[in-house]
This record gives sequence, structure tokens and C-alpha cells, in this order.
Amino acid sequence: TASDYGVPQNRKRVIFIAAKIDNINFPLPTTRQPITVGDALSNIPENGDTYLPCENEYQRIMSGKSKILNHKPIKHAELIVKRMHSVRQGGGVHSNNYRRLKWDEPSITIKHVSKSMIIHPIFDRTPTIREVARLQSFSDDFEILGTIYNQHQQLANAVPPLLGKAIANSVINILSEYES
Repeated sequence: TASDYGVPQNRKRVIFIAAKIDNINFPLPTTRQPITVGDALSNIPENGDTYLPCENEYQRIMSGKSKILNHKPIKHAELIVKRMHSVRQGGGVHSNNYRRLKWDEPSITIKHVSKSMIIHPIFDRTPTIREVARLQSFSDDFEILGTIYNQHQQLANAVPPLLGKAIANSVINILSEYES
């Protein structure tokens, strides 16, 4: 579960590590207290192009440029906004479709937010590319390119960098023991 490794998302994935040696250890969790959606997003203003001051360690780890990349909210149709407004935090209309994130918990698994209509915990809109990138643990310096649709798909398909880092460190430890 990605939230065990400092990612503000309860993203469960199966990871295989294959080796000819028998001392394979999966990475131990790197965090005791899960990072919440609020922890991740609270210094990203609804409108504007610069971050607010960092409020916690996760934001400091993610921080980079002061200019916010990939932060343009989608203008939803009035009917869509009305539907979103009626969904409470943590609530959803159809499983993970029209699901509003909870501010004080890790995010649900981030899929393509505009296809599944994942709703920002506070604002009646889908999260911006930058907000999704934060929930995936991409640093603020990382720019996602392509159409908005493709940017959302790239983030939906991505392995969260903090999870990838924990797995890579585990493999490095395995290899260093093997060389001894």
C-alpha cells in the first residue's frame, strides 16, 4: 500500500522482485502516520500560480519551484458542478466514480480523474494535474507534458515515486548483501 511509504494515497499494488538468491526482503514501511490529502494539498491555492508556504514535512519534500506547474482547473459544466456539490467528503455516487476525496485521510487510488470524476475534497471540481501529481508523490519540479487528458492518464498509470524509491532501496540493499 503506497501510503505505507509516505504517499498520500491508499494505492495497493502487487510488486514482484525476482532473484537467484533467497534473502529477498520487501521494503519495510517508511512512515507510521499516513500522509493525508490535506497534508499534500493545503499549500496549493485554488487559484494562483505560486505555492503558499509549506505547512508540513511532506510539502517540504515535494517543494521545488515557487511557480506552480500544471495547475489549471478544468471548467466543468454547470450540471457537473451541481452533482459534485452534492457529494460529501468520502462520498461517492458509483463506487469510485463521482467520489470526493477526504481532506483528513490518504486519497483513494488515483485513476484518470476526469474519466472517473474524482472530486477535490473542498472545491467542486476535479483535482488539477499538479494536485494529482502531489497525491502521487511527484515533486513540484516535475512537469507533466501532453494534452490534459494524456497528463491525467500518465499520472493514473504511474508508480508513485516514493513507493518506487522504497522498492529501489530494498533492491540496492539486496544487491549489496549479495556482493559481500
